[in-house]
Amino acid sequence: MTECRYPKPKPAADWSGGSVAPAGGGTPFGIIRDQHGIIRRCEKESRILDEIWRRCALGETYAEIAYALNVRGLKKRDGKPWTRAAVARLCNKTSKIRERMAAQRKALETAGIAGGGA
Repeated sequence: MTECRYPKPKPAADWSGGSVAPAGGGTPFGIIRDQHGIIRRCEKESRILDEIWRRCALGETYAEIAYALNVRGLKKRDGKPWTRAAVARLCNKTSKIRERMAAQRKALETAGIAGGGA
């Protein structure tokens, strides 16, 4: 499993991720940027993120998802328990993040660079 390293958060105005950056800056849960600025999934967090996205798609409430994660002892990046609000933020960012990753993967494939991101 790849170690997820998080650089010091940048102010939101300087973050090149567009509208998917959290208000306080930094990188969204489950996502990292490599040294070239390419968005990639953090292996350590990807299983939790996949579960949240899947449960959102199935129509579970944000509170139900947070409860299910907390019962299993899973924590957010900061080590705190999941909340309804934290799950809601991730579910609402899903389409923007996935669209950006797909566009970068397509651009890398078009350029002939292997391993396009996810």
